Amino acid sequence: MELCSGGTLVDLMNANVNVRWPEPFIWSAFAKVVSLVAELHARNPPLTHNDLKIENMLMATKINPMVCVCITSTNGFTTPL
Repeated sequence: MELCSGGTLVDLMNANVNVRWPEPFIWSAFAKVVSLVAELHARNPPLTHNDLKIENMLMATKINPMVCVCITSTNGFTTPL
């Protein structure tokens, strides 16, 4: 596991409120989240991330966001209420 000493993505955004974020950085962060969710859902049994939010995007470096993973497994599907 990699040490993410850069704080969270929220910390970085709050420290740079007036900065226009480069589009490649935004797409890269979004792609990491989508790929993680796709990988978790493709497993057998499928895994779910129970706390997917911007606060769980940790910064390994100032340009490399990582997703903090809190996952659970299920052996069936439930119908939403």
